[in-house]
Amino acid sequence: MNPDREAQIRQKAHDIWVAEGKPRGQEIRHWKMAEESLDSTLPVERAQDIEYKGKEHPRREA
Repeated sequence: MNPDREAQIRQKAHDIWVAEGKPRGQEIRHWKMAEESLDSTLPVERAQDIEYKGKEHPRREA
């Protein structure tokens, strides 16, 4: 596994653990949740290529 990816997963799993009140015995579940969360996040380059089907100029509205 890529060391950067592992570090991202470890940090996300830790964040999940803290958010859930630091329960014991949930390491594997938190790790899998972190992997799934990071897998579902689109890289910026990919997100820019996806056709936007919402408002005509979403960033112009404040």
